[in-house]
Amino acid sequence: MGRPDGAVAQRRRAQGRLNDWPALRAAGAHDASARVPFGVDGRVVGSVACDHLQALRAWPQWLRVDEAGVALQVEDRQRSAVLAQMNAALRELGLIRAWRNEPFALFDPADGTRLATMERAAARFWGTLTLGAHANGYVADDAGRPTHLWIAQRSLNKATDPGMFDNLVGGGVPEGQTPLQALVREGWEEAGLHSAQMAAARAGSVLRLMRDIPEGLQHEWLHAYDLQLPTGWSHTTRTARSPAFAACRWTRRWGWPQARR
Repeated sequence: MGRPDGAVAQRRRAQGRLNDWPALRAAGAHDASARVPFGVDGRVVGSVACDHLQALRAWPQWLRVDEAGVALQVEDRQRSAVLAQMNAALRELGLIRAWRNEPFALFDPADGTRLATMERAAARFWGTLTLGAHANGYVADDAGRPTHLWIAQRSLNKATDPGMFDNLVGGGVPEGQTPLQALVREGWEEAGLHSAQMAAARAGSVLRLMRDIPEGLQHEWLHAYDLQLPTGWSHTTRTARSPAFAACRWTRRWGWPQARR
């Protein structure tokens, strides 16, 4: 086999640099031995911490719990109501944290089949799949080359990662919405971007996260989009939970951007 050409070698070097980023390593930091499978209707849809098995034995009428795993055993029309009742009790026990009052779909990650609806925060306890949609906002020069990247700083009022840096806009995909629909909604809520402006967003990669977090397991498919914004664009703050923004000019490849507000 010959030596890789310049483009292939460049991609490999870039991938090597990406693998060194702590955030990307954290996205896959997961101890599978600390959890057992969670099944619904014969499908493995998530996982539960071994430390929580005893608490789940409070519902033998709905759950089969053993060292091999946990299975929800109710008719499909009862699943959402049963999950809601158990999740409320688990919240009272402090086992489900950062309650959001947001309904999310319970999916089979193997084929996308929707099996029930449940509280967003409960997905971390059960280790079930959630979907996210985020947009990278950038400014380009006349040749189409990106020159600035818009960075958001999350509101200090956010339940998750308050004050941390983030994409231009983004959030979870609730029940009844597609990733693109959720992105358009987030664009308006977080940055005052109208649907016509968000229509320019171009789909990129789907980033697959499987990481242990204090709330449980984050199993998420994050749909990433790129959105070119005009020079001089200014965001509109709509709520106290809206992020702060800065346009950052990249001073060198893979380097930290220099903010220009």
